[in-house]
Amino acid sequence: MGMYYKAKLIVGLPQDEIEIDDEEVLDDMDRACGYYDADSEATILGVTVASSGDYSASEVVLDLAKIDAAKSEFRQLTGQDGKLYLSPHGY
Repeated sequence: MGMYYKAKLIVGLPQDEIEIDDEEVLDDMDRACGYYDADSEATILGVTVASSGDYSASEVVLDLAKIDAAKSEFRQLTGQDGKLYLSPHGY
């Protein structure tokens, strides 16, 4: 088993700050884990806006409509306002 890393732009909140108990909704959200095997404190749950490939850089064109759509989707799922994060994702 290997470990891989990529970068993600994700609209959401740290897992510990999400105030819903519906495990199904939580399981369906995208994740940005700050490091391999990260605990909930180091995990952002939300809607991915952009992602790089493994161990690579990607050009990002900030599409405000796409960010707004991700914020709206996150609000519908959780009832909370998500923030835009740039995070490593280890898996």
